Amino acid sequence: MSGDAVRVVDGLDSFETRSRAVGRCHPAACARKAGFPGWRNEFFAVASSFQAPPLLQIERGAARAFGIAAIAWQLNGIIGRDGEPQTWIARRSLSKPVGPGKLDQVVGGGLPIGVGLRDNLIKECAEEASIPAALARQARPVGAVAYLTQDGDICDDEVMFNYDLVLPPDFTP
Repeated sequence: MSGDAVRVVDGLDSFETRSRAVGRCHPAACARKAGFPGWRNEFFAVASSFQAPPLLQIERGAARAFGIAAIAWQLNGIIGRDGEPQTWIARRSLSKPVGPGKLDQVVGGGLPIGVGLRDNLIKECAEEASIPAALARQARPVGAVAYLTQDGDICDDEVMFNYDLVLPPDFTP
């Protein structure tokens, strides 16, 4: 890292060497408050596509500042009341680094490296909404949205996979 640029040098020829080199860059940039909200000690894959093998891993909180495309997912919790479909709407914790206090789907999250979408969904359902694994496995994929937003100098490039889960009418996440 020098000045305003990050360069990958020829000697960084493997996943491990690239990940180590980029990992050495983040703490210094983070200390300078370079726009890395939500340091999580959770790593995202950096790859040319969703199916491609990762070139390296990067701290989730630093991915946006480096323009790394992120993979995320959201779960719509749907119930039927009085013959009408309704959805649970969550409010994000005020301590969240991104979107504190904003309305949100019932469960969602980023996709850490080495974890499949379905496995991550089941884990996060339990952690965020006390949805049992057997119920979470019933979630159905309903599409994906790719979007790019800009906040100052930071671009958020993301693919959001979306799931619907019909919850029992008496279930409260």
